[in-house]
Amino acid sequence: MRTAIYGSRPDGQAKIVAELAMARPDLELVGLLDDFEENRGRSFGGLTVLGTGSDLAALREAGVHALLIGFGESLGRADVIARAKEADLELPNLVHASAVVYGSASLGRGVQIFPLAHVGAEAKLADGVLVNTAASVEHDCVVDTGAVLLPGARLGGRVRVARDASVGAGAVVFPDVVIGEGAFVGAGAVVRHDVAAHERVVGVPARPLPDRVERS
Repeated sequence: MRTAIYGSRPDGQAKIVAELAMARPDLELVGLLDDFEENRGRSFGGLTVLGTGSDLAALREAGVHALLIGFGESLGRADVIARAKEADLELPNLVHASAVVYGSASLGRGVQIFPLAHVGAEAKLADGVLVNTAASVEHDCVVDTGAVLLPGARLGGRVRVARDASVGAGAVVFPDVVIGEGAFVGAGAVVRHDVAAHERVVGVPARPLPDRVERS
């Protein structure tokens, strides 16, 4: 299946996604996309930037059948997933061989699960979710479209992570907590209570990040 990667930063996550994709014999990588017209024609790792996100429909007409997200941020993932569906592009899942995914867990489309990650019983990962290296999603968690767990993040049982939210590297979220839409949990934070939509929390225990820092 001829496949493109959305994201072309040469020192970014696209190279990880490319290596995972190359481990699947059914995927043939044919190029990259990003949101910057000036990058068209640039290449790295043998892959050329074919165009921008506005070219998704043209890709399908040119014989590209599938799209992988090649950036690690939560912001924009749900939008790319929606545009890929509109363009009738497949959204393959990438699951590293060292990851543990329970048989009762459910995965949407375009889900990426990196090395040493864990997805527990009855967990539900929606379209475009990224479970990064050594991150853990325990039983009965629900992770909504485009949400991202960064390396080593830990979700206790029955946690809900809403659309476009991000849980930082090494953060711990206690059972039954809800992380709201577009919220951001900082690296190493310990979250014991719900986080509101678009709220940013940091620290142990996690507290909201001030909008600005007062200077004396």
